[in-house]
Amino acid sequence: MQKDERHPLSDAMRARVLQELDRIERERNAGEAAYGPRRPALHAYIQAELERSVPGLPRTHGDSQQLDQYLRDTVKRFA
Repeated sequence: MQKDERHPLSDAMRARVLQELDRIERERNAGEAAYGPRRPALHAYIQAELERSVPGLPRTHGDSQQLDQYLRDTVKRFA
């Protein structure tokens, strides 16, 4: 992950994201479960990037439980 002025990421957040990516890679290489706990730093980074790249989209306030389950089921089916 190269630092880029178009992608402002604090050094602390950058370190957390890289640490979580390293952990995911180690788990994958060790054959550990593909599904695990939420990765807070990665989630925060992805959320920030989505908001930065598509600022005009409205934020949802509804219940997304069904959509979340559909996404999980779809990922498991094709993983």
